[in-house]
Amino acid sequence: MAGDRGCCNQAPATQPPRARKPNDIARRLTGRDNISYSAISTYQRCPLRYYFNYVAKLVPEFKSSSLIFGGVIYRALEYHCRRAFEGTAPPSIDELVSVHERAWQDEAAVPVQFGKNESAESLRDLAQRMLAAFQASEVSNLDTRLLAIEEEFRAPVIPGCPDLLGRVDLVGCDRSALRISAAVLGRPRLCVRDIQRQ
Repeated sequence: MAGDRGCCNQAPATQPPRARKPNDIARRLTGRDNISYSAISTYQRCPLRYYFNYVAKLVPEFKSSSLIFGGVIYRALEYHCRRAFEGTAPPSIDELVSVHERAWQDEAAVPVQFGKNESAESLRDLAQRMLAAFQASEVSNLDTRLLAIEEEFRAPVIPGCPDLLGRVDLVGCDRSALRISAAVLGRPRLCVRDIQRQ
């Protein structure tokens, strides 16, 4: 028939756009093919901060002393747990303070913004008292067989969203159960009076 294009001369059918995988979209936007609790939490608190941190990757002009302090205390406690994991004697208070100081130097590469009445020296003194209180408390006696420290996990959690990437601080077991926790932070916390007594 005239005007009949036949099967080979037909215009190609439009294909629906190929669905992109959530991990690919995340990688394109942020350079990471996953999302973390801290990224989600940052977005919930302030979408603009999320953009600055995770998309534009802007380097902050300063770090808050409280943010650094919490991170370096955590590193000292992690060191304590790693020693237990290796089966060696618990570190001395001097070793923990040394770990704290090295971690502080690593983190304080950008200017530090201290709070009112704070200084590097006052925070070092507070860290020493906190670490001594930790060692004197029952929290420091890890009464489980440690299987892993800072174990990374990755899993799809919500359909259509990038994988969740996270870390489990401690994985241990005792006679009755497998225990997954946020290290010593997931156990009973040290009281302020315990720190003040040190």
